[in-house]
Amino acid sequence: LAMVGQRTEQQLRESRQRLRTLANLDALTQVPNRRHFHERVAHALRHDPPGSTVLLMFDLDHFKGINDSLGHAAGDRALTVVSGSMLEHLRAEDVPGRLGGDEFALLLRGASVAAAITVAERIVQAVQRRTVEQQLPRLTLSFGVVQVLAHERLDEALRRADQALFEAKRQGRNCAVSAEGDEAHPVFSESQRLGLAPA
Repeated sequence: LAMVGQRTEQQLRESRQRLRTLANLDALTQVPNRRHFHERVAHALRHDPPGSTVLLMFDLDHFKGINDSLGHAAGDRALTVVSGSMLEHLRAEDVPGRLGGDEFALLLRGASVAAAITVAERIVQAVQRRTVEQQLPRLTLSFGVVQVLAHERLDEALRRADQALFEAKRQGRNCAVSAEGDEAHPVFSESQRLGLAPA
């Protein structure tokens, strides 16, 4: 009976762990979902030195066209290519997330904007390699990058990163744009191409 009780307790623990994992991870891409991303980033921002983290927001250029022309299965493969490429280049302390649709976010701890652009470059190089393996058309990404300001809330940093991402789209897609200043008065960098073929 004691052995049966121990086995049942172990099964319950494993079951609870599986449920926690399912609740925290996006099922398709296997990265933290929006809620869990927010929780992990809030924890990081409470514990890291002020101004020591960088937030990237990025998405697939012309993602709707992939779904419309090749079908949703191809769109799903494209999303897994992006998420896998992102996970391949993270350190243990970094925080990835899928915000919804084809939009992803990444918090780099103890990093600079320049280092974040280098990470973006590595992600797109991995995407290029994986698209060939997955028999997908050339995928391109646009990035918005901001240094999280001292005492800035995540939702504020996300809005600034979203502004930079919008500017990356405006400057032609397939690039990274960083933003300084506050949300009301953003100062955008010139776009930096990331080695992919033009969108």
